[in-house]
Amino acid sequence: MNISCEEIGLKENNLYEVLATTFSINNSKIIPNTACMGIRLINKDVIQFSPYSNTKTYENIKEQPYVIFNLIDDIYYYALASLKKQNSDFKGILNDQYQFFKFANTLKKEIQLPFLKNAWAIIVCKIIDDTPIIKRDDLGENLIIEVKLRVLYCNKYASSNKLYNRAENLALEAIILATRLKVAQELNKSELIMIIHEKINQYIKDINRFCKNLNVLKTIDYLKKYIQVIMD
Repeated sequence: MNISCEEIGLKENNLYEVLATTFSINNSKIIPNTACMGIRLINKDVIQFSPYSNTKTYENIKEQPYVIFNLIDDIYYYALASLKKQNSDFKGILNDQYQFFKFANTLKKEIQLPFLKNAWAIIVCKIIDDTPIIKRDDLGENLIIEVKLRVLYCNKYASSNKLYNRAENLALEAIILATRLKVAQELNKSELIMIIHEKINQYIKDINRFCKNLNVLKTIDYLKKYIQVIMD
């Protein structure tokens, strides 16, 4: 069922954290990759997001210009998608968590696009423009790519009136900070490492103080193990 982004619940110019699935092809095998991304609906059929130039997400869309945005209720999947490290147990979302959407492109050739099985809605997009931008922050200068995408298809598989509660919001902020902690660690920015680590610890303390949501607590346990690995 092809519906509009507005019917899913997106409003123009609001920022939404979703899980973005891209893919590569190796010997005819589709290899999906999912990352946490902030997206904005620019108008009814154009979405914008800004991956870093050195990410697997951008590497994939240079070769296969499709992105599937997954709307997910489960905060744990944000941790799985964001907190990844090569040669460790933190491998991201595994292949058995995907299914495939068959889509006919402009050449009428059917292609298969991977998306997450537990998504309550998906937005299938194709790249229409990308612009390099230098981003300057406390991690230094980084090249990001401002990408605009045409919405090709939307589907809603289940109803969701999800309102993230305080614990889930704090968990999401801690996940985002953990990705910055990894970069700060790689750049050997000791003062910034300490600042970010302290913020994460404060979020964890707040969550443990009032949260009884087992899914959030599982997410925080995963987060703490990830931080221990990247800090060693």
